[in-house]
Amino acid sequence: MQETMECLNARFFGKVQGIGFRGFAMQNALKLGLKGWVKNCEDGSVELEAFGKKEALEKLLKEVQEGFAARIEQVEKEFSKKQCAYSGFSIRL
Repeated sequence: MQETMECLNARFFGKVQGIGFRGFAMQNALKLGLKGWVKNCEDGSVELEAFGKKEALEKLLKEVQEGFAARIEQVEKEFSKKQCAYSGFSIRL
């Protein structure tokens, strides 16, 4: 049985900019074989979009939240079946 691929869009609020959060998220996403991007938002949050197996997406969320637990105040997340055509994982400016 083939695992279905999903897209995760997540937004992290709190003290998440200027502390290596995006690099940490990208490193973990690449380690899990995910594709997508992460970027700082004007309101001080960080947005992440990743595409891959649902299990890997859930693991990414867990690792990022545990790695920055003291800094993250809120997470908004949504999983969807939309197809994403990313060739790798990047930090967007």
